[in-house]
Amino acid sequence: MTNHGARRVIISVMKKKYLNLPNCITALRLVASIALIFIEPMSTAFIVIYTIGGLTDAIDGFLARKMGLVSDFGSKLDSVADLSFYAVMLIKIFPFLFKQLPVIIWYFVAGIIVFRIIMYVMNAILGGEMLTSHHYLNKASGAMLFCLPYFVGWQFLEYYSWAIIGIVYVAGIYEFTYSLYYRYLKDKIWTKKK
Repeated sequence: MTNHGARRVIISVMKKKYLNLPNCITALRLVASIALIFIEPMSTAFIVIYTIGGLTDAIDGFLARKMGLVSDFGSKLDSVADLSFYAVMLIKIFPFLFKQLPVIIWYFVAGIIVFRIIMYVMNAILGGEMLTSHHYLNKASGAMLFCLPYFVGWQFLEYYSWAIIGIVYVAGIYEFTYSLYYRYLKDKIWTKKK
């Protein structure tokens, strides 16, 4: 094989691994997150770009699985894009929510943040990675959290927020016990029984 042919093969493999459609869609969420920083919160432009960013989260993983393009790079890019998107929510949308929701909700939100940090650290120590599980409870809480800005100013915003908090706590407890058992305790329990 000539140098030119080998280079084309390498470029083709690199494109398939990094520059594929699911990864480009995930990268679009990163771009949307950055754009939202410079747009007035809750304006029409903000909601449109926010919606596009959220839709990329629903599409990228599905396409990666369907196209057989699931990769470690894609998973990490997805986690970075998710964290960026949630950071924008904290910076741009939470000030609106803070004015409308009672203080007690924010204590529960602080608990969620502390619990998530503990989960990331635990997964990093026990599993060697800081990724979270993509189980149905996490997906449901993520979808509900994504929809939260659409309800700013509505009367049932507080009830909706309590529902999100409840699901997030149940998801966190499930993920904690699942991670603890499968990444640490499972081998120790079965080894002692033998």
